[in-house]
Amino acid sequence: MRNALILFVALTVCMLPALARADWFPEDPDPNTKWVQLPDLNGWDVKVTTPKLLADDFECTETSYITDIHFWGSWKHDDVGQITRIHLSIHDNIDPGPVGYSIPGDELWSIDIDPLNYPVDIIDYDYDDQGWYDPNEREELWDDHQVCWQVNVFLEQEDWFLQRGTIEEPRTYWLDIQVDVADPEFTDFGWKTSIDHWQDLAVWADWTPGDPKPEDCDWEELIIWEMPIDMAFVITGVIPEPTIIVVAGFGLVALVGLRRKK
Repeated sequence: MRNALILFVALTVCMLPALARADWFPEDPDPNTKWVQLPDLNGWDVKVTTPKLLADDFECTETSYITDIHFWGSWKHDDVGQITRIHLSIHDNIDPGPVGYSIPGDELWSIDIDPLNYPVDIIDYDYDDQGWYDPNEREELWDDHQVCWQVNVFLEQEDWFLQRGTIEEPRTYWLDIQVDVADPEFTDFGWKTSIDHWQDLAVWADWTPGDPKPEDCDWEELIIWEMPIDMAFVITGVIPEPTIIVVAGFGLVALVGLRRKK
């Protein structure tokens, strides 16, 4: 029975769609791309280092696993440091929120990643004059830095999130991001704004691990110079083939039969 179960699991896993784990580029997008908000290379990078927490909404129109999350950002003054933790979480949508605009709701999934011990690729993506913004201090620094970085998080299979939605009944989720850096006194990382805008504005709050859950934060809309702001990120994923479900069903029936014979 044990050997049969191991064989069944192995066969089922082998039938999952093959993933092309690669950095994401607009000129050669991953065919499994589910959501795209491209970076504004002349825009702003909004501080996202702890205790800053940023979130933006996205739409799901096809039930699928989220397998990769890509986002863009920059280092303040181009003083490159080291990211020691990436916090990602996905939330339900509260529309409208108690403050009159949409905000993240219940946390549905979260992960805290050490980039040195998890499949993460951080690459220099492009160069242009970009600004820096700290929503707490209302700090606006024009032409603060030039290097834009792309952060590619390739989720291990056990960490995938199943988003649920259809064309007829789409579902809105929120992606929250926060990072820790090795030397917060001298380096700061920001999440880059997007040229694309969808639905509600991005929001920000102050939150540190151990505080009440992010959905309990005092969220504020992200507006810079009276301009509505959305964040730059891409979500990719896979949809299990129908044959996998069929094979899995037959496999479970067979295993039940073996167990009864015993």
